[in-house]
Amino acid sequence: MLSCRVFEKIGREASTECFARIAIRSGILSFILFGRNVSESRNDPYKLLNMLDIFSQLLAQVKLQRPSFPPRDGGVPRLVSFVTDYCKQLLNDTYLPHLKKVLKIHLSWRNETYEEGIIFTQIYDTIKEVAVNLDSWSKAYEDITLSYIFMINNHCHFYNLRGTMLGDMMGDTWLGAHEQYKDYYAALYLRNSWGKLLSIIVQKDLLSSSLSSQDLGKRLHAFNVAFDERYKKESSWTICDEALRKNICKHLVECIVPIYKAYVKNYNLSIENEGMVVKHIKYTAESLE
Repeated sequence: MLSCRVFEKIGREASTECFARIAIRSGILSFILFGRNVSESRNDPYKLLNMLDIFSQLLAQVKLQRPSFPPRDGGVPRLVSFVTDYCKQLLNDTYLPHLKKVLKIHLSWRNETYEEGIIFTQIYDTIKEVAVNLDSWSKAYEDITLSYIFMINNHCHFYNLRGTMLGDMMGDTWLGAHEQYKDYYAALYLRNSWGKLLSIIVQKDLLSSSLSSQDLGKRLHAFNVAFDERYKKESSWTICDEALRKNICKHLVECIVPIYKAYVKNYNLSIENEGMVVKHIKYTAESLE
């Protein structure tokens, strides 16, 4: 956030590059790569000690990354993926019993008592801090509709933990909340992005006889421009979950295409000079879909 403010006059690319260099020097990249290498290595005592090392630093590292920038395409940040993958690995029966024993020994050296559930509490607190990061990161987007895409992706990422040991640990209420937030931000996205196109060809105008062919041409041209701009802008965005992506596309088609088709059909029938109408109709209903 600081690098963005300092270099905002130069441009977003300069601020992003500056932050990337700072992030590399701060060690977060090494931290994440180290964790990935550990999780992919063979099962042995060395790996357990490495996982314990990460376990002690994870919560602090999540908090440290709060000022960082979210992905440009609205996807799931690498830190979020790493934290959830690591926690799922940690809860695996291969490591959890041994980790408990190591923690008991470690705490006994410090004359501290091991409390049952300390691992689950640490994981729970870490996941909660990630959620706080998401709220902070979403505010970094200049385009509010991209922030909706970001929240859709990340709430979907958490909801998709259902059926895993981490999802079971967080509980049905937590999973259900992320499903509701996912649907909430999806509705906001649909209404505030593509839904705004409908205001150009509003339904009530279909019954109006006062619009001239020139009025129609302006409306269709405005719709074409708005559609092309929206398409160009969002073509670089991503919706990570395939089922969710298909569902959103389905809603878009059902929302826009029938109204557009009816609008064009009715005005084609009502305007005498069809040559002028066809001139301004860039998309058929099929090509729009």
